[in-house]
Amino acid sequence: MTPSKTDLSRKARYDHEVFGVNRVFLVAVLVGLFDLCLMLVIARRFPYTEIDWRAYMEQVEQALERGETDYKLIQGCTGPLVYPAGFVWFYYVLYRWTDAGTIRSRAQLLFAALHALGIALTCATFIIAAQDAMIGLQDAKESSSKRKTQRLQRSGLGWAVALAVAMSSRRVASIFVLRLFNDGVEAVLAQASVLLFVIARWRSRHPWHRSWQRLFDAVACLTYSAAVSVKMNGLLYAPAVLALFALGYTIGICGLWQIVVGWRFLRMHPWSYLGKAFELGRVFELRWSVNFACLPEWMFVHRVLAVTLLALHVLALVMFACRAGVPEWLRRRQGHSKPSVARVDAFRAAVLLSTCNLIGVAFARTLHYQFLAWVWWSLPFLALFDWMQQPGRLEPLADLAAISWRLIPVVFVEMVFNVYPPRCIASILLHAAHSLLLFRIWTGLGHWKHDVREISPSTSEGTDPDPSQKTGGVSDTKPQRHAY
Repeated sequence: MTPSKTDLSRKARYDHEVFGVNRVFLVAVLVGLFDLCLMLVIARRFPYTEIDWRAYMEQVEQALERGETDYKLIQGCTGPLVYPAGFVWFYYVLYRWTDAGTIRSRAQLLFAALHALGIALTCATFIIAAQDAMIGLQDAKESSSKRKTQRLQRSGLGWAVALAVAMSSRRVASIFVLRLFNDGVEAVLAQASVLLFVIARWRSRHPWHRSWQRLFDAVACLTYSAAVSVKMNGLLYAPAVLALFALGYTIGICGLWQIVVGWRFLRMHPWSYLGKAFELGRVFELRWSVNFACLPEWMFVHRVLAVTLLALHVLALVMFACRAGVPEWLRRRQGHSKPSVARVDAFRAAVLLSTCNLIGVAFARTLHYQFLAWVWWSLPFLALFDWMQQPGRLEPLADLAAISWRLIPVVFVEMVFNVYPPRCIASILLHAAHSLLLFRIWTGLGHWKHDVREISPSTSEGTDPDPSQKTGGVSDTKPQRHAY
């Protein structure tokens, strides 16, 4: 039997995507190796600064070597232990490998590898999201090869520029290899969970991808829970994870991981552990606050400021969710018996997760220098995503100008976190940069709420319905973006 023209086009697209999968991870590995070389050079040429490393070692020694299970009694030279049990187990591995923290060069080597891993994960996330934004699930009859080439050029330039900016942060490099903060560990785990969530929603036609989507979701939730167990700022992603991705079994996975990793402390002193590891009312010192250096001490520690920021945080989450059309998508999802129907695509998954995290950072009660690791890798992508999703021909001069002015807030953020000690003008500039980024995201999300449509079961399961069946026997030649 001679294959039809439609079958041939599907086979060609399938072959192209198989090559695309291999290329994504090959590029990510190469970028990660390049970054590893850079981190090793930085670790060798620039001096290490002792801040919390010795305190980390003292805390894990008390918790696991001396057997102390009451979190309120575990102290280090810089203060009490205020991180969940995942932090304790990770740094205990370093404690043993570095001979109680005395061979610090081994820890620097590991953190150089962690930074490289984070960059590789970021690279893969950017490529997959950019390809997903531009190609979509369009039939060969619905889009000419010329238009696809133009879109691929735009998306390729977008993720390449975003990745270059993500790799260029002096402060983030020092957080990893010259400071050894646990913020870097949490950032890598959080980025890994974002990538897994994105892969689970990739518009791939590969049989292995369609059959393994639930596993990707489960592993993503497990990785996300591991990030929260290292430092609880990972909870900033929680609204997007719970509202868009998490099903019953994935929520159970997150909870089970927290119980398992913290069981040593939960079974003996549960309230002590929960109160210190997830201390939501913790008051920080003003002298380390990058974002509120303008405030007097009494105002900075006042409870009214904390309540006001929390209210603004929740309000911003609701506003951005409505702007993106999330409530409409949730209503459509509830109308299906299968949870796999009407899934968020990979590009929008990356945007929504990263935006949720950025909103939390923008309304944080305080930001220390090491907190830049929470959000830095996603900032260039968020600054460029509205440009990347626009159709049209790639025009070098105009697009270069568009990219440059969109990245100005990202440059401001890096500048502010390299100013020491914190200054009032730097705090004002940081809030201005966050406002500009959120405004660009708000503008980009405005195109989404008009693009929410119900996805048929055949589409969600990865099949290729005949375009003529979508319109009652008449093929619609107008290209349509694949929405939620």
